[in-house]
Amino acid sequence: MTSEWNKHERLAMLRTADTVTALLSVPAGRGAAGGLVLERLVAGAFEILVEGDLEEEGEYAEAAVCTLSDADTASEEATRGWLERVLRRRAREHNEDLFVGERGWVDPVEHDVWALLALGPLARRIRLWSTTLRKSGPELGSSIGCPAHQLRHWASGNSLPTAEHRIALAHALGVHPAWLHAERDHSADKDLYLYDGRCPCGATAGFTQGPVDTGGLHEDEKAGQAAWCNACGQPLLPADGKTLLALPLMGTDSPLNHQQSSLQDFWAAYVRDGRDLSEPWPHGLWCPGDTPRQRGPVRVPGPLTVPPRTRPPQPAAAAPARVPAPRRRAERPGVVPQSGVERTGVEKIEAFVRWVGGGRKLTGKGHIKLADARMLTEALDTGDVWDQVEHGFQHKTRSSAELSHLTRIITWTTAAGILHADGDVLLPVSDSLRLADDPVALRKALADALVDVALTVLWWPTVLSPLSERPELEHALAVIRQHLAAVDGAVAMSKVGEAVWNAIGKDKYGQDEFENPEGAERTVLRDLPSVLRLCQDVGLVRLHEGDPVLTQFGRSRRWA
Repeated sequence: MTSEWNKHERLAMLRTADTVTALLSVPAGRGAAGGLVLERLVAGAFEILVEGDLEEEGEYAEAAVCTLSDADTASEEATRGWLERVLRRRAREHNEDLFVGERGWVDPVEHDVWALLALGPLARRIRLWSTTLRKSGPELGSSIGCPAHQLRHWASGNSLPTAEHRIALAHALGVHPAWLHAERDHSADKDLYLYDGRCPCGATAGFTQGPVDTGGLHEDEKAGQAAWCNACGQPLLPADGKTLLALPLMGTDSPLNHQQSSLQDFWAAYVRDGRDLSEPWPHGLWCPGDTPRQRGPVRVPGPLTVPPRTRPPQPAAAAPARVPAPRRRAERPGVVPQSGVERTGVEKIEAFVRWVGGGRKLTGKGHIKLADARMLTEALDTGDVWDQVEHGFQHKTRSSAELSHLTRIITWTTAAGILHADGDVLLPVSDSLRLADDPVALRKALADALVDVALTVLWWPTVLSPLSERPELEHALAVIRQHLAAVDGAVAMSKVGEAVWNAIGKDKYGQDEFENPEGAERTVLRDLPSVLRLCQDVGLVRLHEGDPVLTQFGRSRRWA
């Protein structure tokens, strides 16, 4: 099973995320030249994710880049979200031909790639720079006056260094403190990947013009012509007249006239098979010295020894209702729900919020404690079964995360911004108790979070369905509402499933949208009851003997 990566694979993915977020943060990176660089980066990520062929993965990468929208480039976090979505889609396509746990199967939950993509810019800087400059954790820790495990917390995004520790860490790495300032914690380092008419190495030896493997672009197009630095060998692409983008090297790339004797040293030193983003890149920036043949430890690049040229954009102010309460100790908890009371889905969520009150302690992994979970499942009548018996064997319930119905209630509260899990404490957001006192406002807030909750719930199966993608899910919800609104009573689940599949599984000409339509249809029909249970939780529908009936509240609202 493919779940753990070696050091080189982790570094390659970190550099891919760092470069993609930097390029897409500026207009030059979103042009034709930037598209070529982006395709190469995504293709390289696909290659190490599924252990595929680079040329074949390039076709998948080209299709993935075409899905980029303005919303995907609005922020560094949004760009990482887009990169994670295309990698999950590629992993899902790859897993269709494999059994769970088979060699090459990509775990949709436990694989290292998902944790790496969750790292923000600061954590990536610490990991990439310390590894490239060969600074170990104990060495850096002793230099800045803190234990090595504290540095690991910063590099994992679990905590943030203080202002004093940031300055000490910058001095230990040999970079200017402005690069590690808190204002840059949410912005990519575009200064390290875009250059104004010069090579990253800073040499004045000029460039050799030549074509590259354009991945579908014609050689006489501007994006297909690279400028190869005669000093370090870094290929660059002109983006908007004056901006040059560093192009990742592939084993088949070479300058147009590399046969000339004047470029023999360049060819031998820099154009070789096997180069990937696990090595310092751009290599003209991260190099031992000023000459191509120089060897030794990598020096700190010149741009990192001075303040960054561009200031990070100011983050937009968040909506007050969605800002979690600051981290604090759990205050006075709420009341225990009364047992034996029949409750609707909204009333169960309301009772759970009241039980949390000012905060409840969680386990070290962020789950409800077993004693609390047993009380809640009985008081709220969630329908969860403890210590289930399967195939003649009894499986002891060891974590509240195994209780799917209780977990669904918790997901409603967190996705709707009512509660917030902060480490081992479950805390209320500023207005959550007010919502618990207003059932109408609570139900509207929950209905607004329907899509986010459904996407979270539908990510658990090994084989994901098309409903696990936001556009398809929103389209399916609109179809369900329209189909139920056309009649006054219940509609057979089979007819609802048929309507949903015809809407998302067929194009306007009636042709299949998916390579494996039978398998895709099975997964849609498998997940449809889960979606309708979520709709029932907030009162959009009522399930009558398993068939949905549209409620008055469901008629009065848009679902997506």
